[in-house]
Amino acid sequence: MGTGKKVVLVCILVALGAVAAWLGLTKVKQPAKPGEAARPESLMTVTLYFGSADGSGLVPEARDIQASRARLESVKRVLEAILAGPAGNGVALIPPAAKVRGVYIDGKTAYIDFSREIVDGFEGGSTGEYLLVASIVQTVCGAFPDVQAVAILVGGEEIDTIGGHLDVSRPLYPKDWR
Repeated sequence: MGTGKKVVLVCILVALGAVAAWLGLTKVKQPAKPGEAARPESLMTVTLYFGSADGSGLVPEARDIQASRARLESVKRVLEAILAGPAGNGVALIPPAAKVRGVYIDGKTAYIDFSREIVDGFEGGSTGEYLLVASIVQTVCGAFPDVQAVAILVGGEEIDTIGGHLDVSRPLYPKDWR
């Protein structure tokens, strides 16, 4: 084979390699480890907390949530999963008409802005209010370890209480809401 033909052949091979790389044909997909199911990278598994059927505590429920590249959107999706209610034996604690208006993070505190229905639709006593707040704080801080506290807002404003029993006017830490 002549030198000219070798150069043409090398150029063709280089071009084919570049096209294959561009198309992603050279990627090697890692197989799932034994005993581990393969899942899309865009899902995150989080633990949501709901009330127990007897009202005595929280019930954890693992759930796959569609992650977002925008961290605030991921936090909002986790909160919306709580609002959607349990799939298992837990009891929904947040009034069904309540919505998440927005999520903001300042330092290590997540500010969760709910619609007015979280207050207006609340019908529980002090235990129900405690469990509602605990479910939000435990879920958010558990799903996002860099978030160390949660502040609850309603309509963009700080509030003193949700149901008249507990002070939620300051950032809330998971150790205080077990």
